[in-house]
Amino acid sequence: MEEILRATNDLLNNQDTMIPIYDFSTHSRRSNKQFVQPSRLIIFEGIYALYDSRLTDNMILKIFVQTDDDIRLCRRIKRDI
Repeated sequence: MEEILRATNDLLNNQDTMIPIYDFSTHSRRSNKQFVQPSRLIIFEGIYALYDSRLTDNMILKIFVQTDDDIRLCRRIKRDI
């Protein structure tokens, strides 16, 4: 969570940052990271997007999308294989 907070704070402070790349096929982070430049719009998605108030307190808009279990399973299978 600390790395997520650091990266989002960098972006909110108009600074370039590096974010980890997750490999869904091995269920682990890759050794390389992705370079990200700040933008007026930052989209943060994932299971931890609304988890920590240190992150959500900096959000202007929060959206939660509820999806049926079978659709989520199909998407995961396509993504992970």
